[in-house]
Amino acid sequence: GDHCKNLEAGKVRLFNEWCVKHGIIAPSVEYPVAYGPNGELVGLRAKKDIGLCETYLYIPVNLTINEE
Repeated sequence: GDHCKNLEAGKVRLFNEWCVKHGIIAPSVEYPVAYGPNGELVGLRAKKDIGLCETYLYIPVNLTINEE
């Protein structure tokens, strides 16, 4: 119901605020976007055509998991 939608909206807002705070830049994509017959799948959508080798999501290296 509405309670679940409000919880999800709050999670999305907090996640997007966290991304901004930590320097994640995503100028070419929109989040969240609902997919599936009932909108049950959540993902990203391109805001524009993204070219070959064009960066669409910038994540600072300190937020990545790597072997170093």
